[in-house]
Amino acid sequence: MKKVVITLLLILPFLLIYFISFTGQILSKYTYIPVERIVLLDENGDELENNTVTCKQGEKYQMRIKVLPEFASNKQISIANTNWDICPIDENYVVTAKELGEVAIIITSNDKHNVQYVFRFKVAQEELEDIAITLDGHDLENNQSINLGLNKSKNLGIRIIPSSTALAYREIVWSTSNSEFVKINQNGQITGLKQTSTPITITATSLHNPSIKKSISVNVVSELEKGVWFVASGLQAGRLYSVPLGDFDLKSITKIVDLPADIAITYKITIGKDSTGIDASRLSEGIIKFKAKNTAIEVKLIATNGSDTYYDTIRMISK
Repeated sequence: MKKVVITLLLILPFLLIYFISFTGQILSKYTYIPVERIVLLDENGDELENNTVTCKQGEKYQMRIKVLPEFASNKQISIANTNWDICPIDENYVVTAKELGEVAIIITSNDKHNVQYVFRFKVAQEELEDIAITLDGHDLENNQSINLGLNKSKNLGIRIIPSSTALAYREIVWSTSNSEFVKINQNGQITGLKQTSTPITITATSLHNPSIKKSISVNVVSELEKGVWFVASGLQAGRLYSVPLGDFDLKSITKIVDLPADIAITYKITIGKDSTGIDASRLSEGIIKFKAKNTAIEVKLIATNGSDTYYDTIRMISK
C-alpha cells in the first residue's frame, strides 16, 4: 500500500500538468479566448528590451514573435511598417536592413481585439573598427620599421577594417613626428629629406575616431636599398627632374643596386603617354624624345629578379 501511495504522489504532478493542458485545449476549442499580449523575443528567448532593434546596412533580422496566451483562439497576426523602403519584411518575418534610417514596425493580432506590439527598427552605418598601414599592398605591423632612401619617396596605403565601413567613417589623417626629415602628404606619400640618426614616426589616425591609429618608424638612409632607382643630380621636390629638348636616355639616370648587372629593365610612361610633346617610339631602348617645352610625364622603372619585382618612378618636364 505504501508503494502505491508513493507512486501516486510521483505521478500526480504530471497528471495535473496534463489535465491543465488538456483543459486549456478544450476551452480554446469551445470558448473564445482573446489575444492579451504580443511580445518580441531576443535570441535567448527573452522578451526584447527597450523595444528597439539596430542592424547594420545589408544585415537581416529574424523576428521571433510570441502571441499570448498560448491558447488564444486566433493567433494570426499582421505586420505593418512605416517605411518599407528602409526595411522590407518577408513572409517569414525576416527584416532586411536595406536603407539607412529608422522605422516603426507594428505587429497586430487579427482577432477582434487588434492587440498591437510596436518596436523601433534602426538601420545604421558600418563604423570603423581598425586600420592597417600598407606598403606595396602588404600590411605593416604597428610600429614596424622601414628604410627610406634619401630624396626618395614611397606610397603608404590604408586598409580599412571592416572593408564594408561606411564612407563617412573612412577618412584618415597622416602625420609625421618631424617634417624636417620625413614629410608626408595626405595621400600617404612619404619622402626622405635628411638622413636620420633616430627613426621618424609616421602615424595614420581615424578622423572620426582618433583612438583608432597605427604608426610606423622610418629611417632615412643615404645608401640606396637593393633595387633599381632613378638617380639624377638636380632632382627637385616631388621627384621632379628637368630635361632638355631632344632625345633623353633614361639609362643614364638608372642605378642598379645589389642586383645582377644584366637584369632586364622596362620603362613605362604612367602619366602623359599620349602627350604630343614626346616621342616614345624608342622607349624599349630607354630613349624618350622631348619635342616641346613644358611637357610633363611620369616614368616608371621596373625590374624583375625571380619572383621579386623592383620599381621606381620619376617625374620629368622639358625645359
